[in-house]
Amino acid sequence: IGATVWAPVNCGYHATDYKYGKLYQWGRKYGQGYDDDASVPEIVEGPVSLSVGQSEANAGKFYYNSTSPYDWLTPQDDNLWNSGTEDNPVKTEYDPCPEGWRVPTYSELSELKSNHSSWTTDENGQTGYWFSGTEPYSESVPRVFFPAAGYRYDDDGSANGRGGSGCYWSSITDSSYANYIYFGSSNVGMGHYFRADGFSVRCLQVTD
Repeated sequence: IGATVWAPVNCGYHATDYKYGKLYQWGRKYGQGYDDDASVPEIVEGPVSLSVGQSEANAGKFYYNSTSPYDWLTPQDDNLWNSGTEDNPVKTEYDPCPEGWRVPTYSELSELKSNHSSWTTDENGQTGYWFSGTEPYSESVPRVFFPAAGYRYDDDGSANGRGGSGCYWSSITDSSYANYIYFGSSNVGMGHYFRADGFSVRCLQVTD
């Protein structure tokens, strides 16, 4: 779409085990499954240190936090997924995307949402939206499908919303929060939310 190549599936996708991809707490390298995926996380009280949360040995743990600033990490770090800026993003060692790909910025997600289909079901039986970015939506223009993969709550680790809601992180923070795109069957918007939440990630490449 324009100069941006969007990955065809969510980060952590596996054809049988994680059909919607995994859910990632903002800034963590490792994601976890939803409650009907092949594996579900161990729900552990946070916050924890950077070395603990980013350890591969703890990849299967979700760190909930029911107190402000509702982050899995202490102290907070704004640069975990982008050591550059909004305009000049720099992929970090904690970025969960494969080599050559990265987590999108806030503006990249915002541009993507400008035009989209009606709420629909794709060929895999997943509900969500086709997004076409700056092009008015039609089936003949470049487009990418984002499924309603659900999310995992920051304050107790419970999973919710699969099939009805989609939440996708950007690499950009906003005060103690992090920015994301969200949608349901009747709305698409941009906002910020608590970093301990488990949201989807859709990786991208920029070709120019």
